Amino acid sequence: MTGRTDVEALQQILPSDWGADEQVDWADAEARLGASLPADYRGFMAVYGGGCINDLVVLPPLSTGNGWGSSIAGHTAGFRELWSTEGGVPGVELGADRILPWGSGCNANELRCSWPA
Repeated sequence: MTGRTDVEALQQILPSDWGADEQVDWADAEARLGASLPADYRGFMAVYGGGCINDLVVLPPLSTGNGWGSSIAGHTAGFRELWSTEGGVPGVELGADRILPWGSGCNANELRCSWPA
């Protein structure tokens, strides 16, 4: 896949008919979340935006105000509480304050990103 990004490769199998109009002010979003978001997440959001792909829900960083109420900001407190009470993920030594939920699977599996201190 020389010369193509992962998102460009994904577009070959998953059309990007929606989401391009969801422009994110990344400086504002990251300031409000207190974290820099990964480049692959930012690239994905630029092409697809937030929403559902089959049974996967991809959360935008902040509420979009377009009727889609879910967001990373809106789910962070509950996810961090769950992380703390359940002891996180085996092998991941980060505290709850270092993780953000970016999506959810069909079995209520939370998908997370984390960053080092």
